[in-house]
Amino acid sequence: MDEDTLQRRRRLYGDDHPDTLASADNLANGLSALGRCEEALALREETLAGRRRVLGMDHPGTLRTAHNLASDLADVGRVEEAVVLCEETLERQQRVLGVDHPGTLLTASNLVIRLAEVGRVGEAVVLCEETLECQRRVLGEKHSDTLHSVEVLEWAKGQRVDGGES
Repeated sequence: MDEDTLQRRRRLYGDDHPDTLASADNLANGLSALGRCEEALALREETLAGRRRVLGMDHPGTLRTAHNLASDLADVGRVEEAVVLCEETLERQQRVLGVDHPGTLLTASNLVIRLAEVGRVGEAVVLCEETLECQRRVLGEKHSDTLHSVEVLEWAKGQRVDGGES
């Protein structure tokens, strides 16, 4: 259905229409969920370029696509690139959406994992502690994102013990 919707929107509105770009991002989500990571990555890169061109670098839709692209990059083993994009996206989200926005907190949580994966465990632990504090305040103790960050913090601390950066 997502593929059909994207084809129809491209035909009716063109490649750069905001609705077409939203459909492309949705399709990339579906492709990623199905394990079609390379296809998702290619579509997401194209979508991010379009959203930046049409909506601007700081538009919430652009930032959401950038966040998703960072995950796609990590999924195909391009973790260093994922870290760079995630750091850039987090900085923009903090400035545009605010440090307590759920999207900002989600990007921060994902950055924690990527930082630990590239050996920047100390930074990961600090960021995770800060993020978890905000999530508890904004989302509550029982929210799934908060609970996930508790698990990620324990994992990141274990990375330090297992030979990661102190």
